[in-house]
Amino acid sequence: IALPESGKWYFEWLCYASSWSGGGTWGNMYGGCGVIDNTVKQDSTDTMGGIYGVSDVGWGMNNAGDSGMSRYTSDPNLVAGAPIIYQFAIDMDTRSLTCSSNGNGNYASVVSLPAGGAFTPGAVAYPNNKYAFNGGGDSSFAGKKTAQGNTDGNGIGDFYYEPPTGYLCLCAANLPDPEIALPGENFNTVLY
Repeated sequence: IALPESGKWYFEWLCYASSWSGGGTWGNMYGGCGVIDNTVKQDSTDTMGGIYGVSDVGWGMNNAGDSGMSRYTSDPNLVAGAPIIYQFAIDMDTRSLTCSSNGNGNYASVVSLPAGGAFTPGAVAYPNNKYAFNGGGDSSFAGKKTAQGNTDGNGIGDFYYEPPTGYLCLCAANLPDPEIALPGENFNTVLY
């Protein structure tokens, strides 16, 4: 599901495998998680500039023209490695993305999402990263963790960590009603 043009949204990524070996850098790690701008072509020849996470953390984004993600763990509020649960809180009204790791509550390293993008949660698992996504449907990450059952402020979702105040599960129940109340009256399949 794409991020709506407005509202505050929350989701989690579990990095459950990584070739990160500790220390201050990720070496040749190019993996990352966050949101992907679907208007930017993603392939092996670009700079992965369409994935946005947190710069200078290694699992985040790179918008500085480097070939791959930033590879540093300089932000003291965030943790690199595996297994780590990264929590994303995105305010589409201000187009700001903030992250926390392992429930420390420090939503840090604000990234400004560019205007005009069409964003969906995404990850780049190259070469040895492995990720599991939780948009509020399974706080066990398909059995990789023990389910925690946290919900958003509307009582919706199943998150490992409690979402920040005001941030909602990215699901149809939290989206506004469509303008066409009864789509069956306006769209129909006709068989001949």
